[in-house]
Amino acid sequence: MARAAMKYNPGFLTDQELVDSFCVRVAEFEMLVETIRESTGSSNPHQLVVGPRGTGKTTLLLRVAVEVKRDPELKSAWFPIIFPEESYEIATCGEFWMQCLAHLENQAPQGGDGMDLARTLAEVRHEQDDQRLAGRCLDAILEFADQENKRLLLIVENLNMLFDDINEPDVGWQLRHTLQNEKRILLFASATSRFEEIERYGRAMYDLFHVQDLRRLDTDACAVLWKAVSNRDPDRNVVRSLEILTGGNPRLLAIVARFGAMLSFHELMDNLLRLVDDHTEYFKSHLDFLGVQDRRVYLALARLWRPATAREVAEQARLPTNNCSALLGRLVDRGAILIAGGEPRRKQYYIAERMYNIYYLLRMGRGSDRLVEALVRFMRTFYSRSALEDYLSSLWSEPDNLDETIIRQFRRALQSIDHADSHTLVDPSELDELSEKLDDLVESDDWDRVIEVCETIESLVSPDASLSEQENLANARFCHSVALVGLGRINEASSLSSAICSDYLDGDTQLLRFIAAIAGSSRLAMLRLLRHSSEDILRECDQFIDQFGRSDSTHINEIISEVLFKKIMTLIRLDRKMDSLVVIDEFIERFGRTETPKVVQNLSSILLEKARIEIQIGQLDTALNTVNDVLVNSDKLAISVRLNGLIIRSEIYIINDRIDASKADIAAFLELLPKLSEVPGTVIAKLLRYTIRLGNRLILDLIEASSSADVLHPLAVALRQELDISAPVSMEVAEVAKDIRSKLAVLRQ
Repeated sequence: MARAAMKYNPGFLTDQELVDSFCVRVAEFEMLVETIRESTGSSNPHQLVVGPRGTGKTTLLLRVAVEVKRDPELKSAWFPIIFPEESYEIATCGEFWMQCLAHLENQAPQGGDGMDLARTLAEVRHEQDDQRLAGRCLDAILEFADQENKRLLLIVENLNMLFDDINEPDVGWQLRHTLQNEKRILLFASATSRFEEIERYGRAMYDLFHVQDLRRLDTDACAVLWKAVSNRDPDRNVVRSLEILTGGNPRLLAIVARFGAMLSFHELMDNLLRLVDDHTEYFKSHLDFLGVQDRRVYLALARLWRPATAREVAEQARLPTNNCSALLGRLVDRGAILIAGGEPRRKQYYIAERMYNIYYLLRMGRGSDRLVEALVRFMRTFYSRSALEDYLSSLWSEPDNLDETIIRQFRRALQSIDHADSHTLVDPSELDELSEKLDDLVESDDWDRVIEVCETIESLVSPDASLSEQENLANARFCHSVALVGLGRINEASSLSSAICSDYLDGDTQLLRFIAAIAGSSRLAMLRLLRHSSEDILRECDQFIDQFGRSDSTHINEIISEVLFKKIMTLIRLDRKMDSLVVIDEFIERFGRTETPKVVQNLSSILLEKARIEIQIGQLDTALNTVNDVLVNSDKLAISVRLNGLIIRSEIYIINDRIDASKADIAAFLELLPKLSEVPGTVIAKLLRYTIRLGNRLILDLIEASSSADVLHPLAVALRQELDISAPVSMEVAEVAKDIRSKLAVLRQ
């Protein structure tokens, strides 16, 4: 069995695991390998890979080392010596070469007639003179190279931190002399940022390295990594949202992919707080390696959650600006923060790992998390499926966790039906205990145990059992189908639901008939998960209505109204407008006078769909009357129904150039948004289209004057940018706003 990939340290992976998991930074990998192949002259082109924590520096360099060991041509000419990520014991030039010798002794082939590296290492450890220590270690290393007839590839992590720990100014020059003149040594190093030793003219390492900056992953690369980690093909919009939240950081994206591999996009966004909580150890490690003053500045920048100047950070951290500027520079060198714009003398800084900033704000609370949660809610909709699909799916009332919907129907069956012919069981012992246990197991979602108990009940009840026993059996069989859904065994659940529907269609009690109706309705819901065609679903709807359409049960009629509703929405999906109107009229005729709350909500939604179709076929006055008939009792409607009514009416007003009336309806539906768990996709889609029709300024003013200002913050930022109104915002919000503006540009075309 393959080992699970390590969370943060690729150094613990086997060579094969490293090769199997390597899927991004391919161009950089090929460039580094080609550099090794071409390094055959009297001097070597040393390489420095630069990128913040988590950008893949270690994985990239280790993958190069594995290639050197696996490729026959490279293996015959090179031997890699791999330093660990942290080299805390190096403070002098001699200690650098002694550590190199120690790693060589650990990684070189054992046995044979070669030199005794272990004995050599033991001897040099007693050397007190650093110059002699450096010479003896380097001689031993080069002797190994000559003996093996190979050049040495040194892979050194965090070179910038190594130079921070070295206090002697001559060390850099001593290392440079060796690296420039010794053809048997090629150095591949990493650093969290460009640092003075390589950047400033006159320093020892200036112009010694070819520097390779690791940029953030783009959307395509994020998609490749997500699929490699989660083994699922991701939706491009979903990948784009995760690219924004993680800043294209491979390590963070891998964490999210492992966490969300089996979750829907909505579930992943909903569980963002649990994600950061599960990785508290990782996120806290950002602070553990910082000093007290560094930490103060770092957290001040995190609280600002936007690119900020040294002066702005200093005010937040309550430090002198000069001191803060020096600390910011040190944090940049460590790769903890990035320079994110500004001017040469007024640089702007930002937290390097975006998810840490989100983690900190969510953990800190105190209002800072309000905008984070609003951003996540907005992104959950904006980067999900199309607005039309979101809207139609919401009308189908079929969430991703379908079993919860079925359970609600099932419990309603048990709690709401008064069946006069229910009796105490003839044998009140075992069957009673099992039925009570079954209720508890369903409540706790213990699906495997539910199936065990259901199968036991099914084995105890005989075909000629009493009515009460038959009802217990029916309940158990339906619980069995619910458990199969909970376990993801949808095909089996669909077959069992179909059997239950047939067996109890003509049941002797209202409860049996209701369980049959629930089973039939649940099977309809499962057909979509089983990817049945819309025509199949329409046939199932017609069959269900034929079977149960003459029932006088209020509860079964509720289910019939939902099935008719699904039929109408399926016809709309198929763009069969006139057929939709026929079924809508059938629904109105059948349920127009019903006062059952669920049926009333379905009727209102169907009337709104009728209005949409009337708009499409040019009957604007009729559509307006239809919407007004729904909204006249708006205080009794669900918020989502009122919202859709206001959207449709505002659309009619805009088509008729009644701008003031449309503004009033837009303002009204904006006030409803904060009351919903998320921003419906239709709202965002309509606001974008209204922006094209009514102008950026009008829609921006309406948003900013409403209680939806936080909920629609990215959209407001995009509109401000369209109007050349600059305002500092987090980079995450800025990127979402950029995507919104791209969508506006497409709409304008």
